[in-house]
Amino acid sequence: MKKRNILFIDFNGVLSYNKFWFSLENVNHPLSEYFQKIEFFLFKQHKDALVSWMRGEVTSEQVHALIAQNIGIDANDLYKIFIDDCAHIDISVEILTRVSTLRKYYHCILATDNMDSFHRFTLPHQPILSKTFDVIHSSALLGKCKADACGEYFLETIAACGAEVGNCVLLDDSAITCRIFSELGGQVYNTKTEQDAINALDLVINYVEKI
Repeated sequence: MKKRNILFIDFNGVLSYNKFWFSLENVNHPLSEYFQKIEFFLFKQHKDALVSWMRGEVTSEQVHALIAQNIGIDANDLYKIFIDDCAHIDISVEILTRVSTLRKYYHCILATDNMDSFHRFTLPHQPILSKTFDVIHSSALLGKCKADACGEYFLETIAACGAEVGNCVLLDDSAITCRIFSELGGQVYNTKTEQDAINALDLVINYVEKI
């Protein structure tokens, strides 16, 4: 890995704003009645399963079987929707354009707490991500999330790059992850919208181009 300082960019909530099974949010979808049930079951009642999924401890197939058993939807039907939605998820071209500009100054890493679906279904259908970033790290492949063990992921990655943590930047929608990175000594932008992320990257670009 070339020794440069690092720009870490989160995926969901920074580069992309679609939810899983986002097509079910359309009230005209024949299975739309299940969207809120899935959201509540997985993101409220069974966060442990969600975290295990992000750490690569369970597969997308296993999660869909669990959902189907508990809310009464056909697992295969839901899984097909899931795969298609993952393949066609929205990605901000405005943000990618700015990341491309910053590759002259930073080792740009897409660092996402994500599921096996990201490398199985999203990346193969969104080659622009691999073209834009120097490296893509997903928690499901790493077996750990960014905030685990007080930011161990960040420390290991920065050390491997030979970078200085104080010169590394993180854009993330998670307040917890941003707090941990800040406590390590890094620069953080806790963005909540696409425009927040665009503004943050513009600030970084303006700064590095003046040095």
